Amino acid sequence: MRFPLARLWMGVVVTIRVVMKFLAHALTVAAADSSVPDGELLARFADTGDAAAFELLVRRYADLVWRVCRGELPGDRHSAEDAFQATFLILARKARSVREPSAAGFLFRVARNAAVRVRKQVGRVADAGAEVPAVAAADSVEVGECAAAVVAEVDRLPDKFRLPVLFCFFENCTHVEATERLGWAVGTVASRLARAKDRLRDRLSRKGLALPEVLAGATVTGVDVRAAVAMATTPSAVPAGVSELTREVLYAMWNAKVKLIGGGMLAVLLAGGVGLTVLTAGPMPDEPKVKAQPKETATDTELKKLQGVWRVLSMTNDGKDVKGADQMTFEVHRDVAWWIDGKTVTRLILTLGAEKGTLDLTQVSTTANPPLVQLMPGRFTWKDDTLTIRMAPPGQPRPAEAASGKGVSVFALARGAKK
Repeated sequence: MRFPLARLWMGVVVTIRVVMKFLAHALTVAAADSSVPDGELLARFADTGDAAAFELLVRRYADLVWRVCRGELPGDRHSAEDAFQATFLILARKARSVREPSAAGFLFRVARNAAVRVRKQVGRVADAGAEVPAVAAADSVEVGECAAAVVAEVDRLPDKFRLPVLFCFFENCTHVEATERLGWAVGTVASRLARAKDRLRDRLSRKGLALPEVLAGATVTGVDVRAAVAMATTPSAVPAGVSELTREVLYAMWNAKVKLIGGGMLAVLLAGGVGLTVLTAGPMPDEPKVKAQPKETATDTELKKLQGVWRVLSMTNDGKDVKGADQMTFEVHRDVAWWIDGKTVTRLILTLGAEKGTLDLTQVSTTANPPLVQLMPGRFTWKDDTLTIRMAPPGQPRPAEAASGKGVSVFALARGAKK
């Protein structure tokens, strides 16, 4: 009996060793993945489309980007989500261009640019007479103003002071964790963080504000992270509003770069004594002609006519009048529309069809899991200054030109905010 027992014991020992070796290898791989530099992850994604590498980057900086967006857009979660998604979409498109050892600084600047642009758009909607969502209790106006002030002052800091603030204040990293991410000495991180806090405290005190902790504790949900990865790897998953915001921020970045290069070239020319000659000279013989702008199409003309604020005169659903419809507002800015009913604001993507007088309204919710997309086909007609829209429910065929009754919603709209 000793021989079989001995063999059994040896088998157990070998099995334990194999398992321990596997676990050690797994832990080593996990540790390596968590310490892969941002530049290497971006290179993987840019070269091979490695979605896992990009997802790791999103998870690393999701809280940082979300806190910046939340600071600029307190209480408006939907707009903050748009800015959040646009920021990571830009990171995906500029993956080859990020030269910094850490993507934190790049993401901070892009997130603030996107959030400020969304905030201005929301402000224009409010100025036009539409109601915007009320600020949540947890995000009071005072807290929101303070958070926006902190984000603005952090943006003014030099990179050597901004980066430790981003890691230690926005992501709640310890000094050791920040050291590993930045590749600096612990003493360097601690000293620069202390000097950055002194600068922030001094600048905020001039505005009557104290260095707050309002940006701490704001975490982003897993749904937002998954949606960001999906949009970066699947262009068809990008909502029109996020796509438009992405284009605007990318154009602003490009324009700023062109101005910087142009300013440098002008300085060189002036320093060389040829600036005035170049500036006053006529076009060079081989200067290419400016291409003529494409002519405006009928669809562009119709879309322009839809722009602005519309008050609802009447509304029927399934042939029945909807009470309180005269208190509702429909607002169109470019290809995005807002349906405003009291304090409820629903954002829709507006697309004009190839057939005259046809349109589609698409509601996209990135907070749903999976993201919810509802397309409602419709038609619109004009009579003097009155706009009539007929919409079918999601999944139903487009209604006829004069359709009304079961399964059709009819809206009569007049231009101008409600009185």
